[in-house]
Formats: sequence, structure tokens, C-alpha cells
Amino acid sequence: MSLLADVLYLQEWSVAIIATISVLCFVAGAAHSGWVILWTQQMRFRGSFGFSMWLEAVYLLIFGWFGIAAMEWNFGGSDFIMPSLALFLLCFIMGMHNTVITLLSGSAIRSTHMTG
Repeated sequence: MSLLADVLYLQEWSVAIIATISVLCFVAGAAHSGWVILWTQQMRFRGSFGFSMWLEAVYLLIFGWFGIAAMEWNFGGSDFIMPSLALFLLCFIMGMHNTVITLLSGSAIRSTHMTG
């Protein structure tokens, strides 16, 4: 969020777009995790929070594959695209984690990755 404010002031529009998409990915991850937890609770699954954490683990595995792909393959001019996709996925995962911890603790604990 602070990077977004800085680059908007400096009028660095390409970085501002990436920062904005990153924030939107964080919010989308939070919404996704909230939906997964609500759905699993409505279906009366015993481990609704565990299922959401399991999905986080799968997404982290995909994030790791991005790192492997970036090291081993030459994407030909996509030095800007691959790191951005990895960043978007990581922001999505952080939003998921934030929602799980917030709901699990009854909003007593906040693990706010966006501001902290």
C-alpha cells in the first residue's frame, strides 16, 4: 500500500499498476479464503480452516514452481511478467492467510500482511 502511494506520487504508472493488482490479489485471496471457510462450514466439514490452509499449501507449491521456472527457463523478454505473476500469487496467498487467522481467532489476532 505504501509503495502504491509512493509510485502514484512519482507518476511511475507501470509500477503503480502492478502495486494496484497486488492489492487486489490480496483482497481476492481474502475473499476466496472466506468463501472456502464459509462453504466448508455450511457443508459441515470438520476441518474448514484446515481445508483453507491446505489450499494455501497447494498455492505455495505453485508459487515455488514459478521460482523453479524462472530459474531454469528463458522466457524471452518476460523478465517483467514472471516476477509479477509470482508477486500476484504471493499476495493472494497472504490474503488467504490473513482471513484464516482473523476468522480462527475471532478477530482477536490480526496478521495484516498488507500494512505490516
